Amino acid sequence: MRRNIQIFVILILINISCSQISFLNKADQYSVIADSYYQKAIKEYKELILKNKANDEVYFKLGRLYFEHGEFPLAIEVFKKSNSIEAKKYLAISYYKIGDYTEALKIFDSLGTVADDFYLYYYGLSCEALNLYEQAKLIYRKVKSDPYQKLSQQNLDRIEQMFKHEISLKDRTLEKIFDKKFSKEFYPEAGALFILVDEEIEIISDNTAVYSGHFIIKILDDRGKKNFSEVIIDYDSTYEKPYLEFARTIKEDGVSVVVGKKHIRDVSRYLNFPLYSNARAMIISMPEVNVGCVIEYKFKIFKNQLIDKKHFSFSYFLQESEPIVEAKYSILVPVEMTLNIKILNGEYNKFNANIKPEIVDDKGKRRYMWEFKNIPKVISESYMPANVEINPAILVSTFRDWQEIYNWWWNLSKEKIRATAVIKEMVHKLTKYAKTLRDKAVAIYNFCARNIRYVAVEYGRAGYEPHSAEEIFLNKYGDCKDQSILLVTMLREAGIEAYPVLIGTRDYFNLSPDYPSVMFNHCIIMIELEGENIFLDPTCTTCSFGDLPIDDQERMVLVFKDNGFRIMQTPLFAPIHNRVIHSFKINLNEDGIINAKKEVVSLGFYNQAQRAWLLYSQPEIVRQTIEEAIQKISIGGKLNNYTVENLEDWNKPIILKYSIQGPFDWISVGDLRILPQLSELTTDLVTKQQRNYPLDLGFVSIEERQIAIDFPKNFGIRYLPENIYMDSKWMEFIAEYSIKERTLYFKEKKTFKERLIACEDYSHFRNFYQELLRKTKQQRIVLERITK
Repeated sequence: MRRNIQIFVILILINISCSQISFLNKADQYSVIADSYYQKAIKEYKELILKNKANDEVYFKLGRLYFEHGEFPLAIEVFKKSNSIEAKKYLAISYYKIGDYTEALKIFDSLGTVADDFYLYYYGLSCEALNLYEQAKLIYRKVKSDPYQKLSQQNLDRIEQMFKHEISLKDRTLEKIFDKKFSKEFYPEAGALFILVDEEIEIISDNTAVYSGHFIIKILDDRGKKNFSEVIIDYDSTYEKPYLEFARTIKEDGVSVVVGKKHIRDVSRYLNFPLYSNARAMIISMPEVNVGCVIEYKFKIFKNQLIDKKHFSFSYFLQESEPIVEAKYSILVPVEMTLNIKILNGEYNKFNANIKPEIVDDKGKRRYMWEFKNIPKVISESYMPANVEINPAILVSTFRDWQEIYNWWWNLSKEKIRATAVIKEMVHKLTKYAKTLRDKAVAIYNFCARNIRYVAVEYGRAGYEPHSAEEIFLNKYGDCKDQSILLVTMLREAGIEAYPVLIGTRDYFNLSPDYPSVMFNHCIIMIELEGENIFLDPTCTTCSFGDLPIDDQERMVLVFKDNGFRIMQTPLFAPIHNRVIHSFKINLNEDGIINAKKEVVSLGFYNQAQRAWLLYSQPEIVRQTIEEAIQKISIGGKLNNYTVENLEDWNKPIILKYSIQGPFDWISVGDLRILPQLSELTTDLVTKQQRNYPLDLGFVSIEERQIAIDFPKNFGIRYLPENIYMDSKWMEFIAEYSIKERTLYFKEKKTFKERLIACEDYSHFRNFYQELLRKTKQQRIVLERITK
């Protein structure tokens, strides 16, 4: 009996299975038939268009056909050719469907609120997508029939709930934020005051992320008003979407002015460079901002993928440009995710902030939390290091080793290093007369640095993936990673080993070999040439081959070779590399009028700066600047002419020459003539008695002055100063005076041996430098008229 039942059940299952297969086959057949008719319909419409029988109706129907099949980009192209109202409505909705909310809203606004619930619903969605909530609410209320009325009401309820949250938040904070202790009286140096900075990063199990930020800022003076009246939220539209929960200005009388449509713009950061159109900014112009008011805003940025789709790196600075009353920072991750935390600049945590996180596990999530109270602002000092070197920072990364980072970025980049026909042709043109590999490298580097326009997009801001070498070559512009990829491609085509390099410049984090993270803001290259590793930065348009901008020097970097990575250090060039030589030949007449010629030879950083100034300044500005410099030795002096040598030859130093005529700035005392001080030392290096931060000279260098003065025959030397030689571990100074026949010679050489002077060394350096200033100030050559 049991066996019969089993057989019966099996037969039923077989019949059901056969029936399902039959229905599935029919569904497949219908799908094929539907697609066939869809293609036939498209063909018919296109034939009408080819026969010049197309009108607005034909374009609209073809566009709607594409629209109904989800082919929104194709629909857009067709709808744009129709002038009918229906086509324009569908065009606006198509733009919404592809995520171009700005373009959608332009069309919606031009059409207005026509009586079409389908249209109105998407009009409201477009307003919401651009955070225009008041406008969205007005439009949703015009929807009269289901299903769109029900959907509109759901959206209305959600928006109302959001604004209810704002009102309750106002009630809780209003009394606190206008407390007298948050005033200029208690913060005399501040332009504004961060009453609350509350930030959270949540990593979701599907490897997406959400950043949440809530800021309450009180405006204390006009400087604060200028700096905080506009809120700028940067994002990468490829992977990120900003969402403004609310923003408002709270006036001193407690009345809130809510941000509306007219206060928000969503713009491209690099409008004239389509390759980087994904780098965008939401700009909120806060309404009615005045001294004494408070601005408050809360927003999220939804990130649809992590850096390599599974890892992330973040940084958090404790101090800001203004004081912080209360700050909260938290990171929420799946409990199985390992977080690597590194603290930088802990020695500057003189306000004793607790930088150890509180860690709480709850429902499969792990939260790392930091809370800070009364964080002082960064007090600016002249010649202070970059913020990244003196501001306590928390670094967070989930990368386990540098190999993971190499695998990720090399996979993004290696296929972009391909020399196409146009690139090969240019490489051949540039190198056909080159005798050595170095000659080839120099020619190719100079081409890229001079002819590929640099778009200063910080690495990572417009994505991490470079464009192809050909794309950059044809467009003739690129950001750092794109220019580097093109330069590597061209050098390899010429037979030179070249590799892209990720670097954190001096104003960003320096790579730590023991802490793998994507903390880079720039991309350069390295070549192996004649047994030498040479780093090159094609974004520095005035750098000679083999030179580097000072911000690229002495940095730990990640070199991407074809078979693996290397962690290396870029060179710090010696003082002799950064050298400037001022040579002055002065013919001094008896009446105190001089005819003089000056020559300035620049090398290293001085050469970069001089070339940039001469290339990018108007000739009249150059002339005015030289005339202003002349006044130091000849008040009322006249510039006769000036010339520039090697301006277009990147392989030679810039030489600036000019001649002047005018009165010599000497002092007459009877028959005595006291010449001006010939030494030049800046006096602002040691004005502070003590420093909070190291003294940063920027770079090590040598400055030389060579002056020859032919004095009149009826004058002799009454006093010639003694030579000066002073030396320390930071600086060497030499001043020498001599005379030969009727010519005075003065030579000065200043060698700065250290870039940074530590706080504990500053008082010693200050004493050394002040003594040097006193000695040079007393050094005046005295001439005396010879009487018969």
